[in-house]
Amino acid sequence: METNKRIRTVGILGTIYTIEDTTEKIIIDGFEVDGVVDYSEKEIKIYKHPHDHLYDITLRHEIIHATLYESGLADSSEWATNEEMVDWFAIQWEKLEMIIEDALLI
Repeated sequence: METNKRIRTVGILGTIYTIEDTTEKIIIDGFEVDGVVDYSEKEIKIYKHPHDHLYDITLRHEIIHATLYESGLADSSEWATNEEMVDWFAIQWEKLEMIIEDALLI
């Protein structure tokens, strides 16, 4: 079965991660997920359905996980690995960015 993949890299706190967009479903421990980070391999994999409006949020979510891991917080705090907390930041990111940009213009 042939899949459509796009691979690129991004620097996260000085560590290069590979980001792979794939049209293959991602299965982790028997569950279908939209994205995953492999910290040992420095890889982020994102499921890219042709009509998926959640792609940007999922990518932000996994990048936040990788950033918290690379910062060392994932080893020393529970909140840094909490899915609800990471999801909140991923979902609210654009609003936070707008607030900060507005404040900098004042």
